[in-house]
Order: sequence, then C-alpha cells, then structure tokens
Amino acid sequence: MANFSGKPCVNYGLGSYCYVTVTTDTAGAFANLQSVGPVNDQNYPLNLAWDVDSYSVTQDTRGLVVRLYGRGWHDVAASPVPKDVLPLDTGNLSVTLNFPSGPPVVISTPVCYVDD
Repeated sequence: MANFSGKPCVNYGLGSYCYVTVTTDTAGAFANLQSVGPVNDQNYPLNLAWDVDSYSVTQDTRGLVVRLYGRGWHDVAASPVPKDVLPLDTGNLSVTLNFPSGPPVVISTPVCYVDD
C-alpha cells in the first residue's frame, strides 16, 4: 500500500510548482514505474488538475517524488461546480501510477490547496 508524505498542501496556481512524495514499505514497488499521471482532485477532476513536470524513484525504490505543475482553477462548463464558486481549500489529490503490466494504480490523499 502506497502512502503520501511530505507537504500537506498542494499548489494549484497556474505555473506554480510543488512536490508530493509517495512512499511504501514494499521494496522495489516503484522499480518498474512507466509513467505518472493524470493528477487531479478526485471530486473536481475537471477543475483542479496538474501536469507532472517530472518524477524520480528513490534509490531503494520505496519512494517516489513527483514534481507537479499547477494548471490553475478551471471554470469548465461540464463541471458540477458553479463558475462563481471559488476553489476549495481542501480536497482529495489523486495520482495515477502506470506500470508496464496490469491496470493503473490510483492513490489518493486528503490535502489542503493553495494558490500563489
């Protein structure tokens, strides 16, 4: 089971960078990682999403550091969120891990959001 660690807040501001760290007790868990993404808010994936700028697996392959690039708050017509609602202060960050075999692994964690 993978868990998030590090900063409890994630920056969604357009052009802002932030890092999230995913850790596990299982040796080699990220050894065959092929890609990371998409990254978005579980409840409002159309409004809050990030580009994965880069990622790196720790030497012991039990940790994954992901650098995110903020795409800002998106007012999307198809979204259930009214356009005049400000972005939420908290949410559930969802990160998809893609491996060469098997389905993608989606992990999520409660986070606070900042925009600066």
